[in-house]
Amino acid sequence: MYAPQPSRSPIRRPDARSSSDQGRSPHRAHHDRQHHARQDVAVEVGAKLAVNLTLAVIALVYLGRLLNYNLTQKQKLEHLQAEVVAVDERVSKLRDQFSIQFDPHQTQQLVRQQRHRISPNQMQVIWTTPPVTAPSPDATQPAPPESDATVISSQP
Repeated sequence: MYAPQPSRSPIRRPDARSSSDQGRSPHRAHHDRQHHARQDVAVEVGAKLAVNLTLAVIALVYLGRLLNYNLTQKQKLEHLQAEVVAVDERVSKLRDQFSIQFDPHQTQQLVRQQRHRISPNQMQVIWTTPPVTAPSPDATQPAPPESDATVISSQP
């Protein structure tokens, strides 16, 4: 209410022309104002297009970077999933071994496996390979195969 009011510019008389309008017809002055208005609109539209084009290029660059990042993350995920599968298999094997090692019914079998001992009522078999002999030139028939197992009795 008590704020100062803006001052009004002095009213120009319609017949008074400025120094730039002298010598021009009113139609020409109107045409020049329209031309300047169109130029201003064209500059504004051009600036908007330049800004939007710049933003679009920046968006495309960052979109490309995001796609590259996404692909690398997918590769890392696949690698980690393969490792998880391998670790899951190892964990299941270790659980099986754990249950066998702490099963009271399989204690005797476990002791035999770890100490490489056999029970008194079993025989130990040791496999050996026979020595290789050179074939004689006179021999036309192959020699009979030798036994490749040796039985060691645990009984005296």
